[in-house]
Amino acid sequence: MSKIRFIGSKTRISGKLLDIIGKPSTEESRFVDAMCGSGAVAVEAAQRGWPIVINDFLKSSSIMTKSRLLSEEDVPFENLGGYSNAVLELNKLEGVKGFFHGQYSVHAERPYFTDKNAMKIDGMRIQIRQWAAESVINRKEHELLIGDLMMSVNQVANTAGTYGCFMKKLQKNAEKQIIIEARALLPEKLDILSFTGDVSSLHHHIRAGDFVYLDPPYTKRQYAAYYHILETIAEDSEPSVGGVTGLRDWKNQKSDFCYKTKALSAIVELVESFRNAEKIYLSYSNTSHVPIEQLLRALRDIDGVNVSIHKVGEISDYTPSQKASENRDNVQEWLFEVQRL
Repeated sequence: MSKIRFIGSKTRISGKLLDIIGKPSTEESRFVDAMCGSGAVAVEAAQRGWPIVINDFLKSSSIMTKSRLLSEEDVPFENLGGYSNAVLELNKLEGVKGFFHGQYSVHAERPYFTDKNAMKIDGMRIQIRQWAAESVINRKEHELLIGDLMMSVNQVANTAGTYGCFMKKLQKNAEKQIIIEARALLPEKLDILSFTGDVSSLHHHIRAGDFVYLDPPYTKRQYAAYYHILETIAEDSEPSVGGVTGLRDWKNQKSDFCYKTKALSAIVELVESFRNAEKIYLSYSNTSHVPIEQLLRALRDIDGVNVSIHKVGEISDYTPSQKASENRDNVQEWLFEVQRL
């Protein structure tokens, strides 16, 4: 299955991160990916034997990550003749002039998608909704299909990589017909606990022995705005939208981590809230608007902890276009380790 492009994705360094973090220290230890994004780090941790806890304030990210951690046992699709057949049924559907056609198509003068693909997205959403309402699919099967739909939408979106705006002219990928691809499921069922909510409330679910991994945005880019279309798919909603780009109301999902004046105190408060965890790991890159020296001093001022820093390496920065890729600078990645004394 094709990978989804996601700002700040740790796909290329997830192995290095887990090399540093290591394996569970006790049978009670869990890997808590508290801001899971596209799920790259949680998946790597699961492959290394960690029981997993995931959370994100975006429902689309929570579902995207959880769908990557499902096993064949989780999603038998007994009422539809198996997973592959369920996907086949969705791909055979006729298009419907629904919400996406009315808001995010060439017809709507917001060409995120061709008219045909927007109608197909509407048809798929309606069918998945109906299957869930009639208990044809269970909750995990529903989340898997929603995750699959988000992945397929990403492949034909007429955007530069996020959904903050659309391209004026249809790109080659956007002219392709949308197809859902059945993914390879995990062979064995995993121990997973998932949440969708503000990371600041997650500390209630943390216990001694847990390793908490944090990957805040650090920059001004607000994920709720950049991924609003995926959020609408994840919520199975038809929100009021407006403006040239058709943004939904996302103001209640603003993140303090994206403000230069608020980010440092927000990070420190978050780390302090997880003091009962065995260790806290905090990803950092030099694209941050918080200087690394300032962050290190602030973390070391927290009482009762020891702070060390690991250099993860250099990766290519996320860029929305080929032209931007040609002018990009590589990003230096570090991993802060905060341990109780």
